[in-house]
Amino acid sequence: MKKVFLSFAVVAMMAVVSCKDANTETPAEEANVEMTEANADATIETVEAEADAMVDSTKAVEEMKVEQAKDAAKQ
Repeated sequence: MKKVFLSFAVVAMMAVVSCKDANTETPAEEANVEMTEANADATIETVEAEADAMVDSTKAVEEMKVEQAKDAAKQ
C-alpha cells in the first residue's frame, strides 16, 4: 500500500512541476504575444477607419440620391 501511495505522490508531484513549467512564458513567447497584440490593434484601427470612410461615402451617396429625387419631383 505504501508503494502505491508513494507512486501516486510521485506522479502528482511530476504533474504539478510540468504544469508550472508549461504556464511560464519565455521571453520569445512574450515578444510574440506583444507583437500579435500590436498587429491586432493596428488591424482594428485600419478596419475602423475604413468602416468610417464607407459610412461617410454611403451617407454622401444617399444625400445625392435624395437631392436628385427632390429635383426630379420639382420638374
